[in-house]
Amino acid sequence: MNINEQSVNSIIDSVAEEQKSLSKIIEAESLKIKSAIEMCPDCKELICINKSVESMIDSIINLEVILQGKLKIVLNKNCGD
Repeated sequence: MNINEQSVNSIIDSVAEEQKSLSKIIEAESLKIKSAIEMCPDCKELICINKSVESMIDSIINLEVILQGKLKIVLNKNCGD
């Protein structure tokens, strides 16, 4: 395996690890919503929690776009484009 292949594999591995971490954050946000629904009788508090989760999901989406871009760059370079 040459240096280029090692670099590509390292980048792909790092993207996979980042996606794994993001999935854990999404799971935690899901649990936050479930707990809030069970524990918060106040609609205003639920709305605040929902906005917090929405903000986190928006950030995750932005990070996913960046990760997708990294993969496209690496795969296109690796294919000679």
